[in-house]
Amino acid sequence: MHYLGADPAEHRDVLTIAQQLARYLRDHPDGCDTAEGIARWWMDPLEAAVPEVMMEAALAWMTACQLMEALHAADGRIRYRLASDAADINAKLAAMVRDPHSVLPCDTAQQPRQVH
Repeated sequence: MHYLGADPAEHRDVLTIAQQLARYLRDHPDGCDTAEGIARWWMDPLEAAVPEVMMEAALAWMTACQLMEALHAADGRIRYRLASDAADINAKLAAMVRDPHSVLPCDTAQQPRQVH
């Protein structure tokens, strides 16, 4: 298991990945894929590959911030997409791109959910 923010440098990296996800979703609001697909197709190809544990932490963080939602498919895989029930989602994505801390969940002392 992995918790977001266990290491300050890791936390910074996860927020950078989350910002990239926000940019992608702002430009492609119908995007939906698995963590593996997101790491492969949504991230900047000129940058180093995103480690799986970091991508999972970023997706968990985005889900905790109610920017993304996880869908459990019949094949057992989890797919992520823009949260369909989030109010002012475009404003939240823009805020995320500017400053990821601006969309933290209300209880910032609580860690986002566990990532396996």
